[in-house]
Amino acid sequence: NASAAEYTATFEKFTGNSPDYVDAAAYGGLGILLTAIQATATTNVTVLKEYLVERTHPTIYGEITYDANHQNDLALRLMQYQWQPDPLQSGGGTFELKVVQ
Repeated sequence: NASAAEYTATFEKFTGNSPDYVDAAAYGGLGILLTAIQATATTNVTVLKEYLVERTHPTIYGEITYDANHQNDLALRLMQYQWQPDPLQSGGGTFELKVVQ
């Protein structure tokens, strides 16, 4: 698994943009799923659930574990995107991102 810095550098190289929280979350989640499928050699949901619950999974967010209800142990992040129009530019403006932990 890539470190957060390696992931960011690779993402920026291929997209020309910095990754946001959603991009990184998708990368982390799909990495866990791919590792589980490769390790179990199956896509059987029951087998994959057992694999996920029984192990700790390294990600760019750190170590992730799942409980018996298949919920991960990460704190929920609440995000709000807000568009701020720029009256001096036709159609221009900026997005503001607020993260509440």
